[in-house]
Amino acid sequence: MKILFIGRMKAAGLSHYKALKRINKKVDSIDLGKFFLKYKFFSIIFYHISPNIFVLLINYLILKKINQNYDLIYVTAADYVGGSLIKKLKKKTKKIIAFI
Repeated sequence: MKILFIGRMKAAGLSHYKALKRINKKVDSIDLGKFFLKYKFFSIIFYHISPNIFVLLINYLILKKINQNYDLIYVTAADYVGGSLIKKLKKKTKKIIAFI
């Protein structure tokens, strides 16, 4: 079973990732927090002005990293993932779990 974890590798997101790794060893991850940690200015705009500015960029970054189909996609970063991305992710997986 192939699992993809999409979220931040901090606090609760990290514990979700570790729990998935205990269940199944084949877990790939996409850490969305890295992009905003790298560019502090973008983080300020995202959280204080509007996250809608980054929707296309986030969708592109996530879809670029997914190059295979998965049995399960587990999403903990609900503030990064919108409805349009969920529709695109459905084509790459059998099931999606969004922990909000």
